[in-house]
Amino acid sequence: MISEEALVSLYNRVIQAAEELSVSLSFFEIAFSYFSEEEVDWAVIETGLGGRLDATNIIPSPRCTIITSIGKKEGCNREEERK
Repeated sequence: MISEEALVSLYNRVIQAAEELSVSLSFFEIAFSYFSEEEVDWAVIETGLGGRLDATNIIPSPRCTIITSIGKKEGCNREEERK
């Protein structure tokens, strides 16, 4: 698990790089930076947007890909979550 200190450090570096390059990035880029620095062997990554614009498309050749059906798993508030 990533420490708060490591997360803040990575966040600041990624945001600075994004500003220098005039691009907008997401927490995916922070996670990928962390995985790279820690030299992880395996990571379970859920797509965000899906499709060609998804940040996970940077992974050149995943060793395993799983496709499942999409369902509503969480709501915006407790009332929606109870439905």
